[in-house]
Amino acid sequence: MTAPWEYRDPLEPALAAEVSARALMEHVRTIGAWERESGSPGEAQAFDYIERTLKSYGVEVERREIEAFISLPLEARLRLPDGAVIEGLTHSFSPSVEALEGEVVDVGDGRPEDYRRTGAAGKLALVRGLATPGKAWAAQQAGTLGQIFVVMDHLHNMIVTTIWGTPAPETAWRLPATPCLSILGADGQRLRDLLARAPLRVRLTTRVRTGWMPIPHLVGALAGPAPPTPPCWRSPGCSPAAATRSDGEFGSRSGRVTPTAVMRARRGTRTTPGASCTRAASST
Repeated sequence: MTAPWEYRDPLEPALAAEVSARALMEHVRTIGAWERESGSPGEAQAFDYIERTLKSYGVEVERREIEAFISLPLEARLRLPDGAVIEGLTHSFSPSVEALEGEVVDVGDGRPEDYRRTGAAGKLALVRGLATPGKAWAAQQAGTLGQIFVVMDHLHNMIVTTIWGTPAPETAWRLPATPCLSILGADGQRLRDLLARAPLRVRLTTRVRTGWMPIPHLVGALAGPAPPTPPCWRSPGCSPAAATRSDGEFGSRSGRVTPTAVMRARRGTRTTPGASCTRAASST
């Protein structure tokens, strides 16, 4: 028996031979040259390019504008007691705060037991690793004022909400209520060194633009062959009702061709390209 991860679609060898790695990389380079934050001119340029490319391949393209719940990080920093400033990167769906002051506590990897062990409630948690929804949620549940995530040598754009898609009345309560930012590893070590000498208080600033925003949306349709006609239907005097099959492949007992039958026969493809490399456009 073939294991699931070993399965290969029979069409894959034929299709793979038609894929051009050079063309794919050219698309990546072209689209990657634009800053594509949701609702930005760069995003619109990327959509123009994708639309032109799909049409050149014979794909029917429908371009729409939809309202999406967007969160764009704008600025983030820490101010130390001596006035020094550490620049950081806040994250999508982090709340904005002007100057939240608090005592810093090192919680290591930021597991629930780490917060209990260090008494992090009411303090700013210094967390090792990427700002993920799970880590931000655990910190909020532990009662921290905010989080300072420490990464190695590159600041990554992350999303810290645990909600998948647009918040609904049943899920909106899970939107993050505590601010966070990420700083580089060297700056994190600087904070740890200060902590080793004495208690440390810092001021945290984050600014995030979150709200509803119109963004472009592309839907591409690649039609397949027309649905087959049952042989009897081609004969003079044959009624559709006489040609129906109870299993619904070509029609129902009423003699009508069913949507299921059309979909089986048509085998068309409908696809929605990734909207953009946004900083958190929630799906709608």
